[in-house]
Amino acid sequence: MSIKIIDNFLDKEYFDKIQSHIESGDFLWNYMDNITTYAGSNKIKDPGLCRIYDHLYDGSNKIKDLGLYGFNRYIINPHGKPRRDLGAFHHLSHEMMRVIGLDIFRSRLDMTVNRGNSIVLDPHIDNFFPHISSILYINDSDGNTIIYNQKYNDHDKFNQQLTVQKEIEPRANRLLIFDGMYIHTGCTPSKHNRRILINSNFK
Repeated sequence: MSIKIIDNFLDKEYFDKIQSHIESGDFLWNYMDNITTYAGSNKIKDPGLCRIYDHLYDGSNKIKDLGLYGFNRYIINPHGKPRRDLGAFHHLSHEMMRVIGLDIFRSRLDMTVNRGNSIVLDPHIDNFFPHISSILYINDSDGNTIIYNQKYNDHDKFNQQLTVQKEIEPRANRLLIFDGMYIHTGCTPSKHNRRILINSNFK
């Protein structure tokens, strides 16, 4: 499928409600050494995110994740189970499934923060099997999403010269939909305090 962008995706009243909930000081986040892989120490804790590894290890065999940290929280975990305490997002899941026409099997909140300069995060795919990916941006920010022309495949894997197909600016209530086999990444913000989004997968 081609890249699709829908601005003002959700009804304003509902979007304002979940945005206020996410941005509140009471909302709990989980810290990750690497926002694109859940990598910590020398293990990948979640096989649902897959990235390039050839340059990521130092002499102690630990992944070099300095500067790639971020925060997340699952809405629907990789096993397809929704969190009961995040029921406010159920309507969002149904609306995305209605528009995309597929079942959702994974959904999580991501937050990266300003560290002075914008950092391009690791190119990756979310799963090693065909799927559709979506990103719902929660706040206006810099730190574009980058979708490359190259798709992950069993022959070339990540050993490809990546060229940019499209960059998408984070805008509150903007939904981005694309073929999840396209290698992609995001950037940390440098002009805003934080960049918040909901990343979901469908099949």
